[in-house]
Amino acid sequence: MAGETDNLLLDVRDLRTHFLTGAGGIPVVDGVSLSVRQGRTLAIVGETGCGKTVTALSILRLVPDPPGKIVGGQVLFSEQAGSPCVDLATAPDSVLRRIRGGRIAMIFQDPAACLNPVFTVGEQIAEAVRLHRGLRGRRAETLAVQMLERLGIADPGARARDYPHRLSGGMRQRVLIAMALACEPCVLIADEPTSALDTTIAAEIMALLGRMQAEKGMGILLITHDLGVAAQMADDVCVMYAGRIVEKAPAKELFARPMHPYTRGLLRSLPRPGHGGGRLAAIPGAIGDPAHQPPGCPFHPRCERTREPAALETRERVVMQDAEQPVTVLRRCIEPTSREPGGRPELREVRTDHSVACWEVAGDSAGAV
Repeated sequence: MAGETDNLLLDVRDLRTHFLTGAGGIPVVDGVSLSVRQGRTLAIVGETGCGKTVTALSILRLVPDPPGKIVGGQVLFSEQAGSPCVDLATAPDSVLRRIRGGRIAMIFQDPAACLNPVFTVGEQIAEAVRLHRGLRGRRAETLAVQMLERLGIADPGARARDYPHRLSGGMRQRVLIAMALACEPCVLIADEPTSALDTTIAAEIMALLGRMQAEKGMGILLITHDLGVAAQMADDVCVMYAGRIVEKAPAKELFARPMHPYTRGLLRSLPRPGHGGGRLAAIPGAIGDPAHQPPGCPFHPRCERTREPAALETRERVVMQDAEQPVTVLRRCIEPTSREPGGRPELREVRTDHSVACWEVAGDSAGAV
């Protein structure tokens, strides 16, 4: 990604998280590398089940163990750009407790499961402030009310005295956002932060995050399946599929020139002005079971480039008889190869700051593989 090394806050290197079962480890996060920089937003996009949330939980070591376990990689965190790093993947619990919720905050996807039903929402925000900012008594309570007001909650003083069950889903989501921002983190992990909000409120919340980022220099890791939100908020985008990043580029570059067949399929599925009436394009099939990924490229069962017209070219091809109907595909997309570790395409830079994990794209853009 573009950017100087001295503004790097979070550097994830080859992160691997497995869910351990009787049959062995199932790779759910399979070699993810990404960087979050000061004052910039990195978005991870992809369908439900591609590993976005588990990646975020792995960064803070919040994946339940068992069954989840980080089996490899580093999560290097600098509290200030250029300061010494701590590896969160191996750091002691005492270090994690200080960083989680304070220096790195997370907005979780399900507010109903994250708020304690026996405490008021004001008490829960104030508790985070007391723990991570050292404010006590009335000062912590006042800040909790102020954060609710900034998040657009009417009569914030009264709402601070409410219990979570008395709030709507959208209001609970804003309480979680208030709790995360109250501690002034240097890195914010936002997992579908607008999923429970209507369009108008969602736009206001994203604008608030943008303003706080500009004020504090906060780095944001945004996890979303909404490509519109990613296009609006992100400086850089990672596209994730089956536990791996398959395309990585600056946001403007990725949306203007998507290269991976999966990214192109996601963008074609969006409604467009002036194209009304017809059915939206859809990617066939679904993300497979992580315990039974196909050999070769994991996207090949759904990929248009392995089939006609690509299969009519002069390169070696094979007829798959076990599909619903016999189909001709490119052999190198479906058979393991010694050219790549694990027989899968690895990310390679095919344009400046634009990396893609696809043998076909690499062949088109960077010569023969």
